[in-house]
Amino acid sequence: MLMVALSIPEYEFKKPEVAYHIHILHSIKELMKPNLFWLIIMAITVTMSINQFRQYFEPYLGNILAQSLKTTIMGTLGILGLIEAIIKVIPRLIGVRLKEKWSAFAYSIAPVSIPMLTALSVIYQNPIFIVILGVIATIINTAFAFNFGIELQVRIPSEKRATMISLYSMISSLIMAFFYGIYGFVVDELGLAEARLVFALILFGIGLAFKGAQTIGTLKEPLKLKHLQLHSKEK
Repeated sequence: MLMVALSIPEYEFKKPEVAYHIHILHSIKELMKPNLFWLIIMAITVTMSINQFRQYFEPYLGNILAQSLKTTIMGTLGILGLIEAIIKVIPRLIGVRLKEKWSAFAYSIAPVSIPMLTALSVIYQNPIFIVILGVIATIINTAFAFNFGIELQVRIPSEKRATMISLYSMISSLIMAFFYGIYGFVVDELGLAEARLVFALILFGIGLAFKGAQTIGTLKEPLKLKHLQLHSKEK
């Protein structure tokens, strides 16, 4: 390691024009602008929705599967491993490769469709049906995340991009940590199926509020996919 360290050439680093803490504060201020703020809040809500679908998914589906097969949750572990791969890997490949029109459609319905799919997974407790719902939810979420990632890159100034994306990741992680904590307590209090339904309805209500605000025009501009418009102009 010492030899490697000695082999690294020296570089003269220039002192930054703006102090780093000032740069951070400017980046936070930029994130608070409506153009980015509401897009990020919606993305965090969608992340909550897909995480809520997957939270405790194995024990939830395992229990339903065990009742169906007249076995135990331990007896379903191999099947659950296969289902996990089917739900998480294959639909992601599909979601990224959706045509522009379908990708934009998946982005637009993600805030309401994913909580609705979670609620359906509680109302109709059929293992095959739940797996199908999981595949659909993952495709929609992947298309949403793909569009959101590009949109974030387009809207953020290049000189602040790395800092602002890091700030977004940090804020999102903190909110998710809080969400998981609350979710765990609710599961202890109500039970797994009931907690899934309660959070699905809450997140569906939030998603519906986003869609309503977008429809009436309040959040039409902040939530519009501007990178697709730029792409169309280039064509």
